[in-house]
Amino acid sequence: MTVFIVLAKPYMRSVTNCLIANMAIADLLMTFSAMPYSAAYTYVKSRWFGGIMGMITCKILQFSVALSVAASVLTLVVIALDRFFAVVYPFKRASVIRKIWVVSTVIWVLSGLSMSPYLYYYKLLLLQDGYYHCSVSWEPLANSWEASRIYFSFLFIALYLIPLLIIAFFSGIVSFKLWIRRIPGNPSAANLRHAELSKRRTIKMLIIIVIVFSLCWLPAHLMHFFIFFDEKTYDKIPSLWQQIAFGVSQGNSSINPYLYIALNRNFRRAYVDVLRSCFSPAKNLVRSRGSNATSNSTLTQGMSIEHVQVGGLGRRGVYQLSEPKRDTDSLPQSVRQISLMKVTDTDSKPDDQTL
Repeated sequence: MTVFIVLAKPYMRSVTNCLIANMAIADLLMTFSAMPYSAAYTYVKSRWFGGIMGMITCKILQFSVALSVAASVLTLVVIALDRFFAVVYPFKRASVIRKIWVVSTVIWVLSGLSMSPYLYYYKLLLLQDGYYHCSVSWEPLANSWEASRIYFSFLFIALYLIPLLIIAFFSGIVSFKLWIRRIPGNPSAANLRHAELSKRRTIKMLIIIVIVFSLCWLPAHLMHFFIFFDEKTYDKIPSLWQQIAFGVSQGNSSINPYLYIALNRNFRRAYVDVLRSCFSPAKNLVRSRGSNATSNSTLTQGMSIEHVQVGGLGRRGVYQLSEPKRDTDSLPQSVRQISLMKVTDTDSKPDDQTL
């Protein structure tokens, strides 16, 4: 739904929203790879099926799980950087961040490179129980136990500790900047109240993001630490708690998009709009047939008419200038009364209607 809204709603295609959609794609990959595997692991552990397809699916599945985690974490870091530049240095905002396709490509490439060892060390092994298992083996490249320790330490630092510090650092600067910011001039009490509420919402969102990220991934990293560095303690932990620890980290992928949506007013409005269109097809059919309409609106010179909201035409959309129906030379140069015709996809030749 998040990806659909960003693709279908032109006014939702901001840099931050596109990054949220990119994170939602990574989380979908987690949903279709890690969660079914975790459910199956509860009953059959690492047991797998043999043959070439068994080897390919073993490597691809484990790599997909790791790839989704890395892409989601790196996207969170880029969102924190984007918010930092947007608030602290709005006129020096990195132009590369605005090229969302470049940013998305870099995120997925870095994620693939950081998780590429999964394609090597997950192998299909025939163990003593007579079954094939999708298990870790660094042989003959390195000792499996020592190599796994080193690689876990790398992932802990690169995909948890450093991202957490970056997100917390830049979010803290943004929160401080918003807190000390004052509205220039002599603002009214209503403007001050609106600015204060907006400031609090943003700061609350940044704090919640840092807390949720750290708490969701901490249990899983603790479990991995015990596995590789304190196996006796790990064996004493009940199996249920082990599953909960790893499940919470996977649940973070489900929480992330909805967290941003719950704290983003534009996303909430777009969601309500889509849900209404899904559950009210008859109403939307009537609306779509009569949606090509014209309305008179006064715009200041130089004002964009793309994605504006015009009285009588309903939601925001793309509007085109229609032929003027009367002489407007008597109006000042800075203000012109124009006729806006809403463009929809339902009719290729819209009919003008008088409102």
